[in-house]
Amino acid sequence: MRDDKMGQSWLLPPDISELIPVDHICYLVAAIVNGMDGDEVEKKYRFKLGNPACSRRMLLRRVIMASTDAVWSLRKICKAGS
Repeated sequence: MRDDKMGQSWLLPPDISELIPVDHICYLVAAIVNGMDGDEVEKKYRFKLGNPACSRRMLLRRVIMASTDAVWSLRKICKAGS
């Protein structure tokens, strides 16, 4: 039987990045993608009907992270992200 922890205030930490080690490659990928100039791409999609499901930068980060993990199938990339 588990002990009752009355003082526990959060089930998960308030910032999910606390669970990721500071030397994880995702921080490098995020820094590189955030440093890229994506204005031309954003202009192309800015005035289209409807809203995109995800930002272009987030999609690029996901594709790069999948390739570093040797995941090439779009179905597997989508499954890993959900």
